[in-house]
Amino acid sequence: MTRILIAMTMALCVVAHAEQACNEHVADFNPSNLIVGGRYQVVSGSNGTEILDRRTDLVWQRCSIGQTWNGTTCAGTAVDHTWIDALKTVPAVRATINPDYRMPSIKELSTLIEIDCVKPSMNIEVFPNLPTLPKEALVTDRVPYWTSSPYVRSQTEAWRLNIWNGTMEVGNKTQKAYVRLVRAKTSDTPPVLD
Repeated sequence: MTRILIAMTMALCVVAHAEQACNEHVADFNPSNLIVGGRYQVVSGSNGTEILDRRTDLVWQRCSIGQTWNGTTCAGTAVDHTWIDALKTVPAVRATINPDYRMPSIKELSTLIEIDCVKPSMNIEVFPNLPTLPKEALVTDRVPYWTSSPYVRSQTEAWRLNIWNGTMEVGNKTQKAYVRLVRAKTSDTPPVLD
């Protein structure tokens, strides 16, 4: 009986958004208000392709590598890369979009985790159309994103962030993972809401 009550209580404490599940009983839970006047702002002149995280002053690509912003969402399919291939995508983005883009460190990428959400653990209002797994996937499954942070104990491994459940993990550099680029906020063009 106690197990049933616990399970029912947990089910009532979680609100589903697509496949995502978030605890709605936290003080600042309101995923749709995070863009307007909240933590995130669309960068002026970016046509919605860039988001400023006001907590960290980092500017993020709204879409993963392989996707493009169509004005309302990230269109297309995110492409996974080995770690070396992920690093090789950066010069092309720098040449065509912004010369300051780079792969984030594990510390930087982990700031995007919404600790009260899983499946995925990133804000899907701010970063729509994230790579996902089937509805029946377990929380322990993986949707990894590469970081620029090598694993110091092994030359063949690097840090990545599993956005499915918000955990940091080490992966072999030959494995594939997704990529989201970042840059620092520039002082000459302060980001404002479009």
